[in-house]
Amino acid sequence: MGVIRRKVPGTYDWEGVELLTYNKPTVKGVSKRILIGPKDGASGFFMRYFEVQPGGNSAFEHHPEVHEVYVLRGKGKVLLGKEYHDITEGDVVYIEPNEQHELRAAPDQILGFLCIAPVP
Repeated sequence: MGVIRRKVPGTYDWEGVELLTYNKPTVKGVSKRILIGPKDGASGFFMRYFEVQPGGNSAFEHHPEVHEVYVLRGKGKVLLGKEYHDITEGDVVYIEPNEQHELRAAPDQILGFLCIAPVP
């Protein structure tokens, strides 16, 4: 049976979804919510919501899994390969397999985005 996650009005939070924070030297101000994943019966992919606090950044990484990103709030930059690109609310980003990437929030805004990726 399918799953529905209800968004809490006026927030970027969903009922019954755990908030996870990253505590790594290379990651600054990032939290994650797994909206849909294997625990829900979705065996092939994750749908996650990330927030990067103002001035923060995600991991500087590359891996075999693709990412599809939809920016829900704020603005910032995304590294694709060797070049950073400005991103803002409503933009979509495709990160190809093994492409170096990182997402950075603007210094004055939270960057919130959905990320859909296969389960590694």
